[in-house]
Amino acid sequence: WAPTGAWLEEVKQGLPTNVLSLLVQRIVPIVEEFIQGVEVLEESAVISFLKQTTLVGLVPPPQPIMIHRYAVSLATETWMSAYTWGLLYLRNQIPPYRLFDGLSNVKMIRVGAT
Repeated sequence: WAPTGAWLEEVKQGLPTNVLSLLVQRIVPIVEEFIQGVEVLEESAVISFLKQTTLVGLVPPPQPIMIHRYAVSLATETWMSAYTWGLLYLRNQIPPYRLFDGLSNVKMIRVGAT
């Protein structure tokens, strides 16, 4: 597989670059104004100017964090059980804790089934 120009354009369309493009649109005129006022331009001067520049008001505020209560369901309970037992099994396969060596009939059990 080799990336093509059409593929790159398709990937670019899906990237969430709206905040970055808004930031660039607003910060470029500020930097250009700073550059015009400087006789000898050095990269370190521009970097220190950017460090002192605030982004407050330039970018939109972040979305509020949504809090959802955990709802017990058979799917989440099954996933958590499989994940926990899988973790226990795999963590005990790393030396020196080879707890399950020689066991060919490891059986997963359900704890607290109602």
